[in-house]
Amino acid sequence: EQNGFTPPPVEYFDLQEWLNNVTSGIAQRIELTILEPELAAEMDRLEDLPDADWDPSVATDEDQIQDLRPAALDLLRPQYLDEAGAAEWRRTQFIEAGKKLIDREDLILNERAWIEDECPLAADWVRRTTPQLDQLQRELESRPKYYTPLVDESGKQFLLTVALESIQSLRQCAISFSYRSRYYMHHQNRAAALRDIQAIFEISRCSPHQPILVESLVNCAIQGIGMQALGEWLQQAGITGEELQQVSTYLAQMPALPKWQTTLAAERLSTVASIVSVVAREDGSLDPKNNYWETTIVCWDEVLRELNRMYDTLEAAAKLSNVASISQALDQSLPSRPDLDELYKQRPWYLLPSQRTEVVKHYYTRVFQPSLVSVFNAFQKAQVRHDLMQVYVALERFRRANGAYPAALNELVPTYLPAVPLDPFDSQPMKYLRTPAGGYRAYSVWSNGVDDGGKPNVGDDDPDFQENDLVIGSPEEIPLKYLFGW
Repeated sequence: EQNGFTPPPVEYFDLQEWLNNVTSGIAQRIELTILEPELAAEMDRLEDLPDADWDPSVATDEDQIQDLRPAALDLLRPQYLDEAGAAEWRRTQFIEAGKKLIDREDLILNERAWIEDECPLAADWVRRTTPQLDQLQRELESRPKYYTPLVDESGKQFLLTVALESIQSLRQCAISFSYRSRYYMHHQNRAAALRDIQAIFEISRCSPHQPILVESLVNCAIQGIGMQALGEWLQQAGITGEELQQVSTYLAQMPALPKWQTTLAAERLSTVASIVSVVAREDGSLDPKNNYWETTIVCWDEVLRELNRMYDTLEAAAKLSNVASISQALDQSLPSRPDLDELYKQRPWYLLPSQRTEVVKHYYTRVFQPSLVSVFNAFQKAQVRHDLMQVYVALERFRRANGAYPAALNELVPTYLPAVPLDPFDSQPMKYLRTPAGGYRAYSVWSNGVDDGGKPNVGDDDPDFQENDLVIGSPEEIPLKYLFGW
């Protein structure tokens, strides 16, 4: 209400339920509606059918799945939404059937434009959630900042607390907009699809309002959702020069991504807060199975000094420019201690207080040490996505103006790019190759720091496979579903 948005109670409830359950998209929506409505008449009709016609265990081929869709759609009719009391056995059957339906639709929703006949449950879900999505879109466009105060009713005094559900709900909203944007793409509604994609980037802008590592990592994930959807949008037929200019301007004006180095200060504070909570017995044990370590004589000042030393090491390593250097610095500064691992397996009362302190120092250093290499890769990859998207749009604008792609990225400067972006993985300009067929590949060397000649991620089960490059290219070089899929 303070923000000027005062929906009726029922609408507010629907909005909250949608925000809380949209992670799994339609599958959770089906489950929610099954738990609430009174389905006496519907159940009577279905109970007259032979068991095999509705047994999820036999619904394995596509024909049987198609037969289940009308019944599942019946459950989503508005007249059932405000009633309650579905039987437990019906709930289980519908959930299992719904999962089978969603598994088939989800493969389409996450990869390309789709139509109602392919994904009828998704289409019904889009129609049902469009008012909430539109409301959220308007709020994102009109409000420059996102603020979600955390109200802790436990009465405990924490130095730092993070509401993970709030953070993840932003990612869930981004996924919802990506689903709907693909729906609009198929219907040739490019303007509506682009608005949904821009809403994803606005969510990304909102998410890192505190310098917490998990929030910044979610921000990187949301940005990836938006970039993949934008790559698909740019592949549509009929994209005009004005639309390309609009995308180029939008990308240039996007706020800078958070710096991963700045999150370490907040992580240090989070670590100190956790230790203080444990010592003060406010938050229980960090390791409930072995909480006797925290109830014995331990010099917690030494533990805090060791943890601060660890973060000093991490911050020094964060100034390095490649994964190999970071890994080497961490190995040298935070060596493994198998002797302390063995002591940890013993009961603390068999050890001297000094030994207990050493064990706790070692244990908590391992517990709170972030995976710096993974963090480095995630943040740098997010920067590469943004920079290569700018390059992608600039190359397409150049081709339309000149009839062919440029021989080098320098030709894009300054008309289409202010400068050739640097690859954060080797601090060199982004790589660019023209191909004999007249296409191109532009790429980052990725985590191994080695130029693999533009070998893309396509076909590999692990998207973080390091012996390749992060690549974009002309349509004949890079299939659409792999364009920004990394």
